[in-house]
Amino acid sequence: TDYEYFIAEKALDGDTVSIWFPQGTSQYYNNWYIVLDLTTTYRLTRIAITTYGDTTHDIAAFRLQLSHTERPYSWEDVVSVRIVRGGTSQRQEFGGFRGTGR
Repeated sequence: TDYEYFIAEKALDGDTVSIWFPQGTSQYYNNWYIVLDLTTTYRLTRIAITTYGDTTHDIAAFRLQLSHTERPYSWEDVVSVRIVRGGTSQRQEFGGFRGTGR
């Protein structure tokens, strides 16, 4: 059913065939974000993304931000990636940064 696409856990479930589509956004909305509270502090030095595999739905760029506090969050930019390869469902890793947050 369509409802299954709106479950946020699909964004981080590790299943390369599931997808997440935020409810209440238009078809061409292009400013999505995910807030993931790890509940304790971690040092991040890389992130991996697996895209859907077509240029219509794939992420083209992203910005990773961290916060040391929970609500209200105090966002700090860690890295901006301007080129994520579209048209592939292969895992892509991005590194060369260091950030500490929860």
